[in-house]
Amino acid sequence: MGNIFQRTGELVAAISTVSSGVSLLTSAVELATYILFGFACLQMAKKVGVPYGWRGFIPFADRWLLGRLTDVGKLHGNTHWQLLVLYIGETFFGCLYRAFAGASRVAWLAESFLDVTVPTALESGLGFAIWFRLLGYACGIGYTVLLCMGYHRLAKNFGGASYIGYFVLLMVGTLVNPLISAIALLLLSRKDPTVTAPRTDDVFGA
Repeated sequence: MGNIFQRTGELVAAISTVSSGVSLLTSAVELATYILFGFACLQMAKKVGVPYGWRGFIPFADRWLLGRLTDVGKLHGNTHWQLLVLYIGETFFGCLYRAFAGASRVAWLAESFLDVTVPTALESGLGFAIWFRLLGYACGIGYTVLLCMGYHRLAKNFGGASYIGYFVLLMVGTLVNPLISAIALLLLSRKDPTVTAPRTDDVFGA
């Protein structure tokens, strides 16, 4: 028996080590993405004349700045507000989904195993969760479509004749791993843009 418990303990320790390593790697990738993305947006903002490029390091404001960068040279572009609203919507509805889904699961467990009567509102929480999940997906799809369109304009403005390659990298990053997009943006930020006429209606300070 002692041998079985010893092996079980070793297995648990190994799983815990692997899990910690994966968590550490994920955190490192997220940190690298954050730094590279913010620096790339800062450099691009300087080159096209968009003010306050440091917003690329601020959550939510970085989506707004990215939209501004993709709208350079586009008349009546509002991608910055559209990206921000859809990004907030995706995050907000995602949080509501997790909250309602968690509450409904707790209510089900309490009623099933503890013989506790739960309020009807908690029982119907899963129905609300599904609606919030669908709304979150809708915002996410809209955000992704706008982002890809903006990335195409950005790649064309900075990438020149080789913009297709940069656009493919940005698309792969959008669908697979944001770090790839951040690296592609960093590479683009080293190039000179074709269009440098920014919008000037910066309600956040310009």
